[in-house]
Amino acid sequence: WIVSVGDGDPAETLAFLTADAMTSALGVVLGPGATGASLRAVLGAKPAVVWGGDALARAVARRAGAVVVDGGLSSFLAYVQLFDAGVEPGAEVEVIVVGGGRAYVDDEVRAAVLDAKVVAVDERAPEELAAAIAAAAGAHKPVVLVAGTPPAALARVDGAPLLSADLRHPEHLRALLQALASPVV
Repeated sequence: WIVSVGDGDPAETLAFLTADAMTSALGVVLGPGATGASLRAVLGAKPAVVWGGDALARAVARRAGAVVVDGGLSSFLAYVQLFDAGVEPGAEVEVIVVGGGRAYVDDEVRAAVLDAKVVAVDERAPEELAAAIAAAAGAHKPVVLVAGTPPAALARVDGAPLLSADLRHPEHLRALLQALASPVV
């Protein structure tokens, strides 16, 4: 779902999404109409990432168990990607770099203080990528797939949630790695 309530109070929409069985997590951008009192009643039942709002609304969201992002859009979207894939912040992951850029990704993983194995696979060898994803699935670890261009066909493997990062947008990769390195919520 992508729903906008403009500057209104999102409580009714959030209540609907909380009751919706197909919605597993919420990404909420708060506008001026959001109030702490209305959020208190609708946050907490499902994992949520909250961005924006006044200090009281952010405090209520934190108290309800939401991740409140004070950074920019990249940080907000990184947490949304984690929750959408069912991956908790702080989870152990494997990072697979498709094509070039492994040294750069290694540096970013270290800078984020993320304890993750980083492997590189040849973008011309889809069997290498499939084997790397299968190995991560066997270890019950989510995969961060880093590529300049995502592979056209990617087989899904049960047990390996896939997170993606595009090397053409390093700020997104950095935000995703920082979200992964954050303490467990």
